[in-house]
Amino acid sequence: MKLTAAALFFSLTCALTQAAHAETMDSAHVSIIGGVQVHTVTLDDENLKMALWHEEASGPRRQVTKESQVVLFVHGATISGKLSAGYPIDGYSWARDVANTGRDAWVVDLPGYGRSEDYPQMHSSDPQTRSDPVGNAKSLVPVLDTAVDYILKLSGAQKLTIIATSRGAIPVGYYVNAHPEKLNKVVFNSPIVRRDNINPDVIKNLFGSADRPTKNFYEIPMDKRLAMISEDRPAGTDVQLEDSFVKNWPQDSLSERGTQQGTIKVPGGFAQDIYDAWHGVYWDPAKINVPVLITRGDYDHVLTTGDDADWLYSHLTNVPSKRYVLIDKGTHAMLFEKKRFELYREVQVFLDGAYTPLALTCSFCGGRN
Repeated sequence: MKLTAAALFFSLTCALTQAAHAETMDSAHVSIIGGVQVHTVTLDDENLKMALWHEEASGPRRQVTKESQVVLFVHGATISGKLSAGYPIDGYSWARDVANTGRDAWVVDLPGYGRSEDYPQMHSSDPQTRSDPVGNAKSLVPVLDTAVDYILKLSGAQKLTIIATSRGAIPVGYYVNAHPEKLNKVVFNSPIVRRDNINPDVIKNLFGSADRPTKNFYEIPMDKRLAMISEDRPAGTDVQLEDSFVKNWPQDSLSERGTQQGTIKVPGGFAQDIYDAWHGVYWDPAKINVPVLITRGDYDHVLTTGDDADWLYSHLTNVPSKRYVLIDKGTHAMLFEKKRFELYREVQVFLDGAYTPLALTCSFCGGRN
C-alpha cells in the first residue's frame, strides 16, 4: 500500500510539473525585435515577465545533433543580456557567432534588465531595504530554472550549456549546484570569484560604502557606466573597446530602458552578491560535475584577478575536464573589445570538444587506463 501511495504521489507530481511547464509554454509571447526572436515568459514566483532572446542555429552544422547544441548566455551586473552577449558590434554579436556554429543561442534578460519587467521594489522612491535586495543570486536560481526548462522544452534537448559572464557566475554557480542534471557544460567568462579577504577600499570604490550593500536598486549615469568599462585596465595601457561599441552602445543602452535623467536603473542584488563573494560566501565549485571553461583577460586586474581564476580552477575538483584560457589585452569587458573574436573562438573550441569517458580507458590510442 505504501508503494502504491508513493507511486501515485510521484505520478501526480510529474503530472503537475508537466502541466506547469505546458502552462509556461502556452503563456509565452513571441515577437521579433531587430530581426531577433524575443520570447516573453512569466515567472511563477515573482509574477514578472522575463525576456529570452533567441538566435536560431544557422550554417552547415545546424542539423548536427549534439549535446552542446543549445547555449544560454547569462549576463553580469548592470548590463542586460541583449546589451552584452546579444549586442551586435558592427552587426555581429557573440550570440550570433554561437548561432553560426550551428547552435541555438539564447540570451536572458534577468528581471529588472532589458525587456524583462522590473521588480516592484525598483519603483520605490527610497532604494534602501530592510531585507535582502531584489535580484540576488539565490533568488535567481528559480528564475534561471524557468528559462532553462522553457528552452529545453522548446528545443527538445535534454541539456544545455550556460555561458555566464562576470557577476553572472554567482547565480549560475548556485544554479549548477542545484540542477546539474540539466547542464552539459559551463563557461565562466571573467567570473566574479570568492575571496576570503578584500580591501575595504575596493568595496567602497564600487558601491560608495565599505558596508554590506542594502539597496534594492541603483541608478547609474550612462557616462559613468561607460567610463567604468573603458577605464578598467592597467595604467599605461590603451583602451581596448571596439570603436563602434563606444560610439553606439551608450545611446542604445538608454534607448533600451534609460531614464529621462540619462541613468540606468538596475536591481541591487548584484552588489550584495559581489560583497558576499568577496567575504567568503560563495557556491561550491566542488559540486560541479560537468566540463568547465574559465576565460579571463590579462588586463582584468580588479574584478577578476589571476588569483581569482586560479582559486576557481583549483576548486573544480570533480569536473570531468576543465580549462583556463587567458587572453592577452582583454579586460573584464573583453566581449566588447578588439579581442572578442579570440574569446569567441576559444569558447567554440570548448563547445566543439566532446568529452567521452570511454576514450579515457583506451589503451591503444594514448588515453589513460
